[in-house]
Amino acid sequence: MLDIKFSKLREKARKSLGLSLIVDEQIISVRLAISFEEKEKGLAGVEELSQYQGMLFCYERPVIGNFWMKGVKLQKLGILFLDNKGKVIEKEIMTNKNPTLVYSSKKPIRYALE
Repeated sequence: MLDIKFSKLREKARKSLGLSLIVDEQIISVRLAISFEEKEKGLAGVEELSQYQGMLFCYERPVIGNFWMKGVKLQKLGILFLDNKGKVIEKEIMTNKNPTLVYSSKKPIRYALE
């Protein structure tokens, strides 16, 4: 369960600190995407990412999440769509074959983990 206060997330983001999450009993080191600019850039330009690294997109209220691979140099990327309690409600594998293809959550989400 993700019980994260946005004020604490913003403070960590200002200090350029990441966050560690436990997903399926694995510790994942994530960068935070809280501001519009951070979400817009996402993982664009990232050339390498271990299976235990990622980016956590955080929304202050539930939204339909929309993601694409434009500018992402990785060939494929998994994404988990999470509800307000941090429960996984959807999973997708995004590929770079069509980088402008939009991958959308079917239900409103509060977080997305790439």
